[in-house]
Amino acid sequence: MANNFEMVPVETPKDTERRQEREEIEHEESVDAAAGWVLAMLKKRKKYGERIPLKRDRSFDVPKDVTELPGDVSQLVRSAYRMEYSQKGLYNLAKEISRKHQELRFSFKLDSKGKWIEYSVQKQNLNVGDEVLWENQDVLQWEEPKEIKSIQEDPKSKRKYAFFKGGTTGIPLEELIKARKD
Repeated sequence: MANNFEMVPVETPKDTERRQEREEIEHEESVDAAAGWVLAMLKKRKKYGERIPLKRDRSFDVPKDVTELPGDVSQLVRSAYRMEYSQKGLYNLAKEISRKHQELRFSFKLDSKGKWIEYSVQKQNLNVGDEVLWENQDVLQWEEPKEIKSIQEDPKSKRKYAFFKGGTTGIPLEELIKARKD
């Protein structure tokens, strides 16, 4: 009795390296396209946001062919789809966009029943003298606002950090929220 095995091509190390490089470039292009879209939206208005329905597993409850979606939802959802078509993918996309464009501030709200996620994004230009609150992993770290004493850019990562009176550790600008003056 003859064995009917199908020959499956094996990816060579060089092929693997090329594929990974191609995937990394595609990922960067996707993040850049999403960032460009967000910046274009913010030229039209001060703040932009939308609500996206979720399935039980927190993946998006919208067609993967997002051309059917109304309005502007398609560009950011399409970019999140390339990363992961879910709440987590949207968080990761927002984080990557914020790292490249530190003036953008994303905020999220999740329905208590997990039926939708809502995000908003706006430009935030922080300067020396601004009073800010520090938000890390969606939790406020300070009860009272603090004044920025200096802002420095890390030459390697190009991330900007704010420094405060009495402290020597910088806090990334994307983790700071300008305090409202009531």
